[in-house]
Amino acid sequence: MPNQFYTVRQMADALNESYLTVFRKVTDKEFPSIRLGRKILIPASFLKELEEKAKAEKAEA
Repeated sequence: MPNQFYTVRQMADALNESYLTVFRKVTDKEFPSIRLGRKILIPASFLKELEEKAKAEKAEA
């Protein structure tokens, strides 16, 4: 079963960004997230949206 949520670290690895960059985007509300205690989770569907948007932009270029 695929992940439904990613931690900040997992999202940073998937996007090839630093942990702090993704954390800032979460705290600035640029990335959707939920908190479970101290854990911050980002929906996997958001990563799919980013991938689809990148593919669309690449196709336009």
